[in-house]
Amino acid sequence: MLKKSKKTNIKIKKNSFYYVIVSIAIIICVVVVAIIIRMRDSSVKPPEVREVTETTELRSLTVTFIDVGQGDAILINFPDDKYMLIDGGKGNKTNEQALDKYLTVDGKKITLDYVVATHPDEDHVGSLDYVYENYDVRYSYRPYVLSGYSDAAKFPKNFNDGVNIKNNTKAYYDYLKGVNDKTPENWEFFTDKSGFSNSISFEGEEYVYTVDFAMPYIKSLDDYSEFKDPNDFSAIITVEYLGKKIMFTGDIGNQAKNGSEKAFVDTAGKGDKSEYDCDVLKVAHHGSQYSSTKEFLDIVKPEFAVISCGVGNSYKHPTKDALDNLSAALMKAGDSETSRLYRTDLQGSVVMKILSGGRINFSVETNENDEYMFTIGEEVVDWREEIEREKSKARAA
Repeated sequence: MLKKSKKTNIKIKKNSFYYVIVSIAIIICVVVVAIIIRMRDSSVKPPEVREVTETTELRSLTVTFIDVGQGDAILINFPDDKYMLIDGGKGNKTNEQALDKYLTVDGKKITLDYVVATHPDEDHVGSLDYVYENYDVRYSYRPYVLSGYSDAAKFPKNFNDGVNIKNNTKAYYDYLKGVNDKTPENWEFFTDKSGFSNSISFEGEEYVYTVDFAMPYIKSLDDYSEFKDPNDFSAIITVEYLGKKIMFTGDIGNQAKNGSEKAFVDTAGKGDKSEYDCDVLKVAHHGSQYSSTKEFLDIVKPEFAVISCGVGNSYKHPTKDALDNLSAALMKAGDSETSRLYRTDLQGSVVMKILSGGRINFSVETNENDEYMFTIGEEVVDWREEIEREKSKARAA
C-alpha cells in the first residue's frame, strides 16, 4: 500500500507540473493573440476622450471644400481651433498651392490635429505626402488597404497591413510613408467604431462637436474583405455641431454587387434611419453614375450638397443621373429658390459654416476662371472666348 501511495504521489506531482506548463503556455498564447489583434485593429487607438476647451468666444465650425480639380480635399476648422483634413487631391504644384492657401493662417502653417485618407486613389491621397512633409500632423486615420509598391516592404512590421487589392501606386505608398514618418504611433484603420467628441466651455455652457465614422457595415476590419474596388474602402464621416450634421462620403458607390454605398443602404436602412440624416452632403465619387442613388439619398436626406470635381473632366462628372437624384432629394428638403447644390468646378472652393444658433451659411471663393464656367445640360462650357469676342465687337463699334 505504501509503495502504491508513493507512486500515486509521484504521478500527481508530475501531472501538476504538466498542468502548470500548459496553463502558462495558454496564457502566453492569449496575450500574444490579444497583442496581434490590437496591432491589427489599430496602432495606439485612442479611447473616446472628450477634450474640453475654455473659450471667451463661441466660434463657428467651418468646412472648406478646396478646389483641387478632379479630386477631394476638405479642411475642417472646429470651434476649439482644431483642424481636420480629409484627403488632399492629386499630387501637383497647383494643388499644393491650393492646400498652402488654406493651411496657412496669418502667415503661419497650421497644425493638423487629424488627417483622414478616405481611400487609396491618387485623386484623394496624391498631395498628402506633401502635407505630411510640410505640416505638423498629430493623428492619422487610414484606409485598410495594403500597399503593393515595392518599397512598402521597408515599413515596420504590422504597418503595411490591410486588404490586398493590388494597389501598387507610388502616390499611396508616399502617403503611407508620410504617416509612418510623422505619426508612427498615432494612427488607426478606421471602422464604424472610430471617432471622437470634443467640447467647448463658453459662459458656463458646454458645446459639443462630434466626429463619427458612420460605417455600420464595417464593425471590424474583417468586414473589409468583402470589397475589391478601392472606392469601396472609402470612409463615411459625419461631423455634428449645434444640431447640424455634415456627411463626407469619399468615393463610396454601388458599381459592384456589394459596393459600399449599397452596403450602407442595406445596414443603415434596417435600423433608425434618422441617425444618418444630414444637413449637408459631400457628394460621393464626384457625382458619378455609380453613387448618390435614390435609396441612399432617401436615408441621408440632405438639405444642401457639395460636389468636388474638375472642369471638363474626362469622366463627365457630375453625371445627369446623379444630378437628377440630388435635385429631387434637395427639392424635398426645402425652398427650391435657394441655392442648395454647390460645385467646385463651377464655383471654386466652397466654404460652409455652422454659425451660433445652428445656422448654416455658404459662400464661394472663385478664382479668375470659375466665374466664366456654366453648365448646358451635362456639359460644362467655358464662355471666356465668347465674352472676349463680344467685348471686341463692342469696342470696334
